[in-house]
Amino acid sequence: MLVGVAALAGACGRSGFDPRLGGSADAAPAADGTPLDAPPPVAFDGAASAKLPCPGSCDPATLTWIDTVTMTGHDVAVVVGVTWASTTPTLPSIASITFGGSPMTLIGSQVVSDQEIAQYVLVDPPRGAQTVSVMFSGGITAGGAIGGAVSFTGVDPISPTGTFVAASGFGTLASVTVASAAGSMVIDALDFDTDVTVVAAGIGQTPEWNLLGASGQEPTGAGSLRAGAPSVVMSWSGNIADNWAVGAVSVNAR
Repeated sequence: MLVGVAALAGACGRSGFDPRLGGSADAAPAADGTPLDAPPPVAFDGAASAKLPCPGSCDPATLTWIDTVTMTGHDVAVVVGVTWASTTPTLPSIASITFGGSPMTLIGSQVVSDQEIAQYVLVDPPRGAQTVSVMFSGGITAGGAIGGAVSFTGVDPISPTGTFVAASGFGTLASVTVASAAGSMVIDALDFDTDVTVVAAGIGQTPEWNLLGASGQEPTGAGSLRAGAPSVVMSWSGNIADNWAVGAVSVNAR
């Protein structure tokens, strides 16, 4: 008996539907018009973070830590946020950043005073426990660096992130508003200057790292997630007014 394309097409019941991928050939749209067999939303996989204290001098300055990616498939992505500060005459930039040896792509960055935050992305990263390595272009003096990595599944591999939005200022409230969508997820990266010793994420945000400087010279760095929507506010509050910078981006669903 020949069982081929025609038989499979008959089982599918409609063009483009493959039962091996899940869903139902007869599924009706949901109340909001979304097909019941639509791709799943962006979902959290895992997170890890670390800091490099430089109360004196770190030269060369390299921040490393281990992050583990457990999910399979080509819709997995990792976003890394980095916060750093230095009182050297020129704030060093990030010369290179790799995840498991694979170079990451800059999403965006923001400078305030002698500090900076930046976000990077890598689609279809190496799986398992991997080293995140952030190498700076110069030394860090009387400052430090903080980094956090978050892995996701359900990400659009062609357009993994939306438009990066950043802001900076002076005060106790750091805030930025990002365009996103239902099914996507927003991730931010925060910097508060050295006088701030307590920071709290805004309503609806899930903190994934929150590392405080210990020497009185290191920055406070943090990052959080929030469900996507047409307009998403990402905010953090500090216990004292100081310089701050925050950047955020939508991680886009397939």
